[in-house]
Amino acid sequence: MFRRPNDGLFDFLDQAAAFVLANLFWVLLSIPLVSAPAATAGLFATTSRWVRGKQVEVFQNFWGAAWRFWRKATLIGVIDLLITGLLLLNLVIFQRMDAGQIGTVLSQSATLFVGLTALTVNLYLWPLMVIFDDLPLRRLVDTSLKLVFAFPAWSLVMLILALIPFVLSLLLFTGTLVLATFSAASILINWGAWRIIRRYMPEALAKVETQG
Repeated sequence: MFRRPNDGLFDFLDQAAAFVLANLFWVLLSIPLVSAPAATAGLFATTSRWVRGKQVEVFQNFWGAAWRFWRKATLIGVIDLLITGLLLLNLVIFQRMDAGQIGTVLSQSATLFVGLTALTVNLYLWPLMVIFDDLPLRRLVDTSLKLVFAFPAWSLVMLILALIPFVLSLLLFTGTLVLATFSAASILINWGAWRIIRRYMPEALAKVETQG
C-alpha cells in the first residue's frame, strides 16, 4: 500500500489536534473542581497510550477513563488535599516558632520530605492507575511509594520535567495553559513513569498486554 507525500503531515496534524483536544477536555472538565480528579485520570489515560505507542482515540480514551476511574481519582484527590492542608498548617505553625531551634529545623525538614514524597508518589500513581486499572488504590499507593524510594534520583528528574511545561506557559502567551500545558506535563510524567514501570513490573505488564 502506497503512502501519499502528505500522509505524514496529516498524521502530525491529527496528533497535534488530539494533543490540544485532550488539554481542552481537561480544562473544561476541571472547571467544577470536584471533577478535576476524573479529568486528570482521563488525561493520563490518553497520554499514556501515546507514550506506550498505542492508537489514541481522544474522545473514547479521555471520557471513558474519566468515567471508569472517577472513584479512585477522587479518592486520590481527597488524599492529596488532606496532605496539602496539613503541610500548609505546618507552614503556619513554623512562622510562630523560633527559626534557630533544632526542633524547628527538624520539623521543617520533615515537612519538606513529606511534601516531596507526596508529589513524587503522584507522578507514579496516576500512570499506574490507568495502566493497571484492576489494582485497588492501596496497592497503587504502595507500589508508587516503592518506586519513589527505589528510584529517588529519577523521581526528582520526573518532578522537574513535570514543572517545565508550567514554567514555559508563564513565558509564552496565555493560551498555552489552555491549549497545551497539561497535556505536555502529562506526557512527560507518563514517559518518565513508563521507563520505570517497564523495568520494575514486567510480569504485571505482560498480563495487561495479554488482556488487551
